[in-house]
Amino acid sequence: MEDSLPLPEVPRTRSGKQGEVPVKVVLQKCWVEVQGSRADQHPRVYTRIEVLYRVRGQNVDPQAVARAIELSATRYCPVIAMLGKVAQVRTRYAIEEESADTP
Repeated sequence: MEDSLPLPEVPRTRSGKQGEVPVKVVLQKCWVEVQGSRADQHPRVYTRIEVLYRVRGQNVDPQAVARAIELSATRYCPVIAMLGKVAQVRTRYAIEEESADTP
């Protein structure tokens, strides 16, 4: 039986910060949420990790977001690369359109 728990603070923070950097170069506003599932047997290691990039902006190009996330996951984030050796890591994104008069 697996349970879905947030990752401990250190991996979530490192992965969020590392994964966020290249995305922010392309986009103005981006938040990273990380969740994971752990094995039911001890040691209760993470077996699946999901990284959700929430992007907000005007006329955001989905292809640019996808490419920035791909670069983040494959080149710039050593935490995702390390965790990917022992767990299934899935990245995805959600784009929230922002109006021109939104600060």
